Amino acid sequence: MIRFTFTLLISVLLTSCGAASGMNKAFNSDDWITHRVEIGDKVLRFSVPRGQEMAYIEPPAYYEPDSLELARTDQLPPSLYMAHWTFGARYWKQPEGTLSLKIKPSRGPLGFDKDVRDLKTLEQAIWLWDVAYYRNALNEELTGEPEPFKPTRINGVDWLAYTNYLHKTYMAVPLDRDHYLYVVVDLSLNERSQYFPKAKAMAERIVQSFELEPLSKK
Repeated sequence: MIRFTFTLLISVLLTSCGAASGMNKAFNSDDWITHRVEIGDKVLRFSVPRGQEMAYIEPPAYYEPDSLELARTDQLPPSLYMAHWTFGARYWKQPEGTLSLKIKPSRGPLGFDKDVRDLKTLEQAIWLWDVAYYRNALNEELTGEPEPFKPTRINGVDWLAYTNYLHKTYMAVPLDRDHYLYVVVDLSLNERSQYFPKAKAMAERIVQSFELEPLSKK
């Protein structure tokens, strides 16, 4: 079962002061909120800046489900949480870039019956899911090598993580034998931008905020 408990309401307002200065009010490093999500027999916590311009539970319609059984593959939503923040936006120009976060439950492709609690197996499941997605959804064959995931310990839990040269971080952690949590933190901003150091620090803080514990420890 998945139950969502948001500790604070999400603000979506862009203040005139923030817009004039070129930064959303969300980028106050002292003004973050923590979300708590029950996933099966585990509790996930993660923190994000207040004031996301987009934050919602996705599917199958835009609503927050009361419960969701991981065992029901057909009920897995495309995402549990999505949000993004813009940098450099002013009334008279487009933003210079964005930081986005997507969290979703997933499992290996049809027919994959290995235990993803082993990180090597989890890495294989992610790659085969990508291959199946390209083949079935995009009618293309995925070539090249799998992403070079590395075991990464975050708040006492072993994840797989990989950051590419475009500052896009992919993360995955087992939930049970068949399911895993997949997280993408995407920083789309030119390194020469004055906002890049702040945005990069925000992305790193989001990554390091993830906590996954047994439900009994809630």
